[in-house]
Amino acid sequence: MGASKETEIAPYPRRLPVVFPASIAQTLANETPGGQTQG
Repeated sequence: MGASKETEIAPYPRRLPVVFPASIAQTLANETPGGQTQG
């Protein structure tokens, strides 16, 4: 009985357990206007 907690905290498809945070960081940097990615 552990999926209950994951489903509650993970509304998105739990397909990226460790890649989720990394993807978010890159997406934010990319979406940021004149962020650190574009400089």
